[in-house]
Amino acid sequence: MTINAYQLHLGTEQPFLSQDPHSFPRRQPRVTSSITYFWEELRAIQGHIQIPEIWCPPKANDKDKAIIDAVLRTLQAQTSQLVKDTIWMVNACRLYINVTMLSEILDAEGNYILQWAMHGTQQNETEIEYPYQPLPPPSARKIWRDALHATYLDKHRQLPDHPFIDPWGLLHPLPSHRNTAPQRYQRRA
Repeated sequence: MTINAYQLHLGTEQPFLSQDPHSFPRRQPRVTSSITYFWEELRAIQGHIQIPEIWCPPKANDKDKAIIDAVLRTLQAQTSQLVKDTIWMVNACRLYINVTMLSEILDAEGNYILQWAMHGTQQNETEIEYPYQPLPPPSARKIWRDALHATYLDKHRQLPDHPFIDPWGLLHPLPSHRNTAPQRYQRRA
């Protein structure tokens, strides 16, 4: 696995080598990944390395954020003990639907989380080559939905509209590079 593929696998928006590896319970095990081994050893000696050409996910605007970073912050705020399996399942769903940034799962106006993304059953059309991830089981897709609800949706949501919390004030309109499936999960007005 290359540095760029590892960055895509983690789904973080900042170069992963500049971050604490222990903040990523979904990282590859160090016994099977030389990148993880190098990353952990580099951190242990408080070393730094900058790779100017490392791939980072493209942002639709300055306030766009990586989904996995926001979900991790939400889960860490809810519980002091992160459940590694939960993070793995959320990341497996993210990889399966081929998304990294919040803007990729919103409608063109940034008001709705698209239904295909919320349910985690359809893959996003993208030019980025994501690593192969088989369709996660229904239990993992439920954890994905729960994570998106906890991170982005108002707790008082009522069917059929689910108010979308816009903590970063995404600029409108967003580029129309995403699927255009029916909208269902609405941002709070």
